[in-house]
Amino acid sequence: MAIQTSAGTTLGISASLPGTFDSDNSTGYPSLSFSTVGEVTEIPAFGSVYNLITHNPLGERRVTKRKGSINDGTLTLTFAADVADTGQVALKTAHTSDAEVALAVTYPDGEVDYFTALVMSYQINAGGSDSIKQDTVTVELTRAPFNVAA
Repeated sequence: MAIQTSAGTTLGISASLPGTFDSDNSTGYPSLSFSTVGEVTEIPAFGSVYNLITHNPLGERRVTKRKGSINDGTLTLTFAADVADTGQVALKTAHTSDAEVALAVTYPDGEVDYFTALVMSYQINAGGSDSIKQDTVTVELTRAPFNVAA
C-alpha cells in the first residue's frame, strides 16, 4: 500500500448499528447508510489504548509493567457549523441520546475505518471576528475501529 494524503477524507455517521459484529464485518458496517458530516477540519488520532499496570517489588529496582484493560479511545472533532448539514444534525441529535452511533472514516483511496461511539459533548465556538463559527464534538469509541481495505 502506498502512502496517501488525508485531503478528501470524510466522516460519516449512522444512527443505525450493524446487525452483526462478525469477525470480517462484511455484513455489518458496510450495509449501513452513512450521512457525511460536512466541514470537518481534522480527524485526530483514534483507536484502542491499553491501561498500564505497574508492580514495584521491594526486592527489585525495576518496575514491572503489564497491559491492563483496553479503552477504545476518544475522538474530538471540529467542524465549521452548518445547521443544514445532515451529518452535523445527526451528531447533535446523538448528543441528546444515550444510544450509540456508527461512524465511518473514509479515506481517498476507498479504505474505511468503522467503529461505534457515544456522542459525549457538542459544543459551540463562536470564535473571534476573524473566525469561522465552529462546533466541537467529543465521541467515546465503544468498539475498536474495524478497517476495511480499499
